[in-house]
Amino acid sequence: MKQIIEKNGGFTLIEVLVSMTIFSIILLGMMTFFTNGLSYVKENESKTVATQVARNVMNYMEKQDYQVMEGYLTKSLQLESSTSDGSPYYIHLNRTHCNITEDLQVKPFPTASDRREWKGISIFKDPSQCESILASKINNSMFNENNVNVYIMKYNDKQHLSGLASLIESNDPAIDLPASITDVILQWKNNPPSNQSESVDNHLLRVFVVVDWKDKREEVLIQGVISHESIR
Repeated sequence: MKQIIEKNGGFTLIEVLVSMTIFSIILLGMMTFFTNGLSYVKENESKTVATQVARNVMNYMEKQDYQVMEGYLTKSLQLESSTSDGSPYYIHLNRTHCNITEDLQVKPFPTASDRREWKGISIFKDPSQCESILASKINNSMFNENNVNVYIMKYNDKQHLSGLASLIESNDPAIDLPASITDVILQWKNNPPSNQSESVDNHLLRVFVVVDWKDKREEVLIQGVISHESIR
């Protein structure tokens, strides 16, 4: 009598281990892909928020009084040019300047040769609004004087541009401009920005808004102008 032995098919232990190893490698690759994707999305979101903050600040700055800002710029440049501290080419503003008042020598109109004294003038029209624009919290991220800064200089002044570029190239310690602005200034030295006209240039101030959005390793830079009311 023949004995029929039924053989049960299955996986050996080695086959199971190999399969689990391959599956683990594939799963690890997918997890790495999704993790990197999530990090990219979060980083892109952070940069988008920083860009929006910079645009809001620029919109606010462009609405400021040209005469007040030009008077404050002129006063600051005169003070800094007579000392060893600071740069006689631009002014640096942030939230800490929202409540500052100054006695200023202001031009009655941009091409005037004389100036009139204005006493106790607020640099910013509305200090409370200034605080809300230059210091804000978005998505649990703080934007304030530590990472939101404004720089103002004369518009297309070739002498100032050349002098500032020379200080940047010599690594002068008085220059505290962010790298994004120094790159622009050095580019302009070799390829100066086109002039509107002398009459128009005299009615403008150049503005840079810089927002640090990633542990001060990267910056968002927005450029704009403060214009006299007569050409707005």
